[in-house]
Amino acid sequence: IPTASEHAHQLVLTIEDQHILTGILDSTLILGPDKEHVISGIFALSENAHLIIKSGSKILLAGETRFDASHGKVTIKGTADSLIVFTQKYGDGVIVKFNRGESTKNDTLEYVHFDKIMDLSSWSEDGLYDVIMRNCIFTNNTIKVQGVDAFYCNFYNRRE
Repeated sequence: IPTASEHAHQLVLTIEDQHILTGILDSTLILGPDKEHVISGIFALSENAHLIIKSGSKILLAGETRFDASHGKVTIKGTADSLIVFTQKYGDGVIVKFNRGESTKNDTLEYVHFDKIMDLSSWSEDGLYDVIMRNCIFTNNTIKVQGVDAFYCNFYNRRE
């Protein structure tokens, strides 16, 4: 009969401190770099919502995900040395949508790295583009970008 030591296996557990985002946000929410934030399913902002994402934050998009900020306000501003990252955790069908509905309320995204995103779009009811992206990086995407004014951005689409 074998002893317990002869059949011992090493088990490594990795505990991740994650914040799951799903459903409809109807208030102000501030996301920081202290944990990973996972968007699962549909995560949408209501007209009353304000989502603030601080520099250094990582947003993971899980499976067939839709992040819809079409009615709320977003403040997504990283820095040159501390980007905000949006990336796909697993699966396909990641959609990120920004739309303020009125061109007078522009949302600006600065120093954001979008990785493995399928569809990134913005549109407004008056037909004017209303999301401004500055110093953003796009990598490994099968991406359709529409309705976005992109300044000083780099697109590196090498996704297989």
